[in-house]
Amino acid sequence: MFPILTDLTLLLAFLVLLVAVEQRFERALLDRKAAGILHLRRTAELMISLQQHRGMANSCLNGDTAFRARLPSVQKNIEEQLRATMPLADEGADAHAGQLSRWRAIHDSWQELKRGLFDLSPAESFAAHTRIIREVLCLMEEAADGSGIMFDPDPSNRRMAAILVRRLPELIEQIGQGRGLGAGVIASGKCPPVFRIKLGFLAHRIDGLLNETQEALRDLSPPTGRDLQAGLAISRESTRKFVNLLNERIIQPSRIELKLKPYFAEATRAIEANIALIDQLMDTLHGVFALRANELARPKRYVPLFAAAVSILVALVPLTRLLP
Repeated sequence: MFPILTDLTLLLAFLVLLVAVEQRFERALLDRKAAGILHLRRTAELMISLQQHRGMANSCLNGDTAFRARLPSVQKNIEEQLRATMPLADEGADAHAGQLSRWRAIHDSWQELKRGLFDLSPAESFAAHTRIIREVLCLMEEAADGSGIMFDPDPSNRRMAAILVRRLPELIEQIGQGRGLGAGVIASGKCPPVFRIKLGFLAHRIDGLLNETQEALRDLSPPTGRDLQAGLAISRESTRKFVNLLNERIIQPSRIELKLKPYFAEATRAIEANIALIDQLMDTLHGVFALRANELARPKRYVPLFAAAVSILVALVPLTRLLP
């Protein structure tokens, strides 16, 4: 009987250890996801500032100086956001392998663009800004992959993560391009055929991304789905209002009579509505991960049971010596 009791004791001890290791591993995954949410939040803020700078710069380079006085403030924001974001890519090298060097390249590209901004043509400035923003978007998606957000076991969370990382940033970028190109057209007072085609493509792309986002998030199960409905409604209304303005006041008319500031403000409202939706999705996912972490912190019922069983078996071992 002694060997049997010993084996059972070792087995139960192993099970207790296995549970502890599993909990520690799951907690590490949740910590990585929480860090990924922070990384995404900082990266999204940087993307928005770069888009704003692109639009203002395009307006200035096309002859309208209405935003020139605001450029230094936006540039300062970008500098601060880069300093806040780059260290996050250096934390957890296994999660963000190789990202720090690419963030440094983005920093260098930004410095070069800022120094030579007013030596560029509007098209060159727009293209340089867009290249930087595209690289930021790529790093944003890679950070989400590395943190495990995209591979959550809950399908609703995976869907939210996909919209958060892929669809919404791309939607905001397309609106930002529309804002920047449209601002340049208004500043120059004319919309050549090539710009009508570009802006028409952007309007179509924005509408498609909006529909994909709305469809993906509309049928999420409560309470998450219900909580998102107000944000979805504002996103839909603001984005479609901007697309209509783009079509009716810039693309279709033979003469551009729309003023720069109202147009820029309408585009900015659409961007801000979708930023708010991104923030809501980030908060929702962060809440899910925090709830799981709290659950892990609570003592599990089976752990004390295992411990009690081990204690009983250990106490029984000396009794085996009294058996014939």
